[in-house]
Amino acid sequence: MNKRRFLVGFIIVFLIVSIACQAFASQLDQKKKELNDIKDGIQGKKEAISQVESEQEKIKEQISQIDDNLRQNQQKLAETQKSLKNTQKEIEKIKKELEQAIEKINEQDDLMSSRLRALYMNGPSSYLEIIFESENLNDFIERIETLEKIVEYDIDVLEQMQQYKEVVDNKKVELEKKEDSILKDKQKIEIQREKIKKDKQEKDQLMRELDSQKKEHEKALDELENNSKQLEGTIKKLQQQLLEQQRRLEQQRQKEKQGQQNRQTGQTNRGKYTGGKFGWPVSGYYNITSPYRMRRHPITGVYKMHTGIDIGCPYGASIVAAEAGTVIIAEWFGAYGNTVVIDHGGGVSTLYAHNSSFSVSAGQTVGKGQKIASAGSTGYYSTGPHCHFEVRVNGEHTNPLSYLR
Repeated sequence: MNKRRFLVGFIIVFLIVSIACQAFASQLDQKKKELNDIKDGIQGKKEAISQVESEQEKIKEQISQIDDNLRQNQQKLAETQKSLKNTQKEIEKIKKELEQAIEKINEQDDLMSSRLRALYMNGPSSYLEIIFESENLNDFIERIETLEKIVEYDIDVLEQMQQYKEVVDNKKVELEKKEDSILKDKQKIEIQREKIKKDKQEKDQLMRELDSQKKEHEKALDELENNSKQLEGTIKKLQQQLLEQQRRLEQQRQKEKQGQQNRQTGQTNRGKYTGGKFGWPVSGYYNITSPYRMRRHPITGVYKMHTGIDIGCPYGASIVAAEAGTVIIAEWFGAYGNTVVIDHGGGVSTLYAHNSSFSVSAGQTVGKGQKIASAGSTGYYSTGPHCHFEVRVNGEHTNPLSYLR
């Protein structure tokens, strides 16, 4: 009778404490999932801020180049305006010279017209009369020479008038072309100046928008980091509560069984980690494809800490518990994919990620070497079938090889 009472009492206590442990494990599982989501969010915000800062630097360089171009164009515009002003003065000067030249040409033209009218009225005989009215040979020769000089002078005047007209006309055309070219350059620079001014305004507006985005990301990042800290505290508290429940269960077992322990069932002392070296987590496969160290992620390209080891294996390979313990997580876990986490007591836990399927559930007690999942390649950034294995102490990752070798 007493033996029956002992057995019934032990079963009742065991069920009560087990249910409590499972409840704590489920709550802990949920909080860890929330923490993982927040950490993913933090990483995303950090990358977004980094991207915004990179874009800001590129835009600053563009704005600096635009400012340099604007200053150069403004200087060129000032030089062009100065050249235009000088050219306008030259044109005014040439116009006055042209007017004077035209006036002289008109005077010569009037004189030549009078001479031509006189020659027309008198006819060629007037020159002959002048010659034949000579009193002697010397007078005759002098008259001939005088007439020759008059004719030569008239010819020279006509030729000079024609040459002067051509020079003035050519100069006028040249200056007009130059003035037209300068005016076109001025218009072109003004258009370019307006374009650069508009581009600068657009860049300034984009810079303000990027700055606003950066502030929003930083604000969100602060909130996520605060939430992360709160969750870490919650997880530690839940782990302590779970540890306390497990310790009470063990104390009750020791009391009911008078201190006897049954290792054959795969149960362990939950108040303190009592295992030795862990067993290998992947049956029959021992190739470490990525060790515990800083590395550049093969997909994201981000240089960060690889918090565990990757063990290469085919799809469906057996993933086994490295040590006896209680499953506290057995579900999808963000970038880790299908994940199993086993608590071994004393704050020590192991993590098995990227599984294709589960063989255990949260709250279940497992023995060392027991199959807990099948290998796969689930999760956001998995590059192929393998087991990502982690060892954590009080939630912080540590080198798994220290427990495996």
